[in-house]
Amino acid sequence: MNPWITKMITYVIRWQVLQDLFVGEYGIFTLGVRYAVAIILPIMGTFFLAFPIIEDSGYLPRMAMLIDRISKKLA
Repeated sequence: MNPWITKMITYVIRWQVLQDLFVGEYGIFTLGVRYAVAIILPIMGTFFLAFPIIEDSGYLPRMAMLIDRISKKLA
């Protein structure tokens, strides 16, 4: 996806400074897409797979009770 965006931006925008801003090594699109896929996607994917399992197993209410007891002792 990054090479396609790079070609499109270099075709549309002729100024090198703006090209570097959008698609350079630290560009908004290239770095943003890389971070979204490499950092955010695995965390969110794990959450959306694990949360239904915890919820359906009945462990979530028990965990809430444990956390409630701990927070009452701290307060």
